[in-house]
Parts: sequence; C-alpha cells; structure tokens
Amino acid sequence: MGVIASKTWAIATGWRGAESTCQTDGSIVIGGYDSARTSGPDVTYPFAKDDICQGRLLVTISNIALNLKNGSSPSLLPPSAGSTFRACLSPDASIMTLSEDIFKNFLTITGYTGNYPDRSRGINFWGMIFKSEDV
Repeated sequence: MGVIASKTWAIATGWRGAESTCQTDGSIVIGGYDSARTSGPDVTYPFAKDDICQGRLLVTISNIALNLKNGSSPSLLPPSAGSTFRACLSPDASIMTLSEDIFKNFLTITGYTGNYPDRSRGINFWGMIFKSEDV
C-alpha cells in the first residue's frame, strides 16, 4: 500500500458543455489508466527530444475533424496547412491554441455569423466567448 505501481498516468479534463448531455467529470489516474476512457490497442511512443517542446510530449496532428449533428465530419485544417503539423502537449495547461486560419475555418463550418467573439478573462483565460444569440 502507498506505492504507485508504475510510471503510467492518465488525465481526462472532462467536458464543460452547456447541456447536461455534453458534460462529464474529469479524472486523473496515477499508476495506470481508466480503461473506460480508452479504446483500441495500446500504443507506446518515446518522448521527443525537441528544445521547443519543454514537456517532451510532441505529437504530429494529421487532422482535426468537427463532428456535426448532420453526421458529417469536416476538417478544420485549411489546405494551406499541409497534411500534418507538430504540436506540443502540456498536461499542466488546459488550453488549446490554434492558428487563426484553423479558428476561422471553425467559424465558417459552424455557420457563425455574429461579431468576432469576445475573450474570457476567467477560468479558460483568453478563450473565445460566443454570445448565445449568435450561436
């Protein structure tokens, strides 16, 4: 007792959707993982050695799809982004920063027609805030 079984850990930040069906609690598991939150075969990769990514959790992203109610899954990546890009995961930060062209694609795909969104100064600092009448 009192010993963490392995160096494995998992974090799930949960969902903070407006409706209860779009909300889940987050969790952190030290010494293992939550099998209810995973699917598919186990995959292990070495940590990256990159001076830009201090946490050494460097990943290559090939697509970001937006799953819409109509069943379609358009890509948020503009053709100019190429086929992939690298991103540095930082488990201690709960924010995600995307380029302006990816964000503009999000606005276009979702049909957003309001003014440019305001910025949060609270929990998700500098995140986009959409007025309910514009969504």
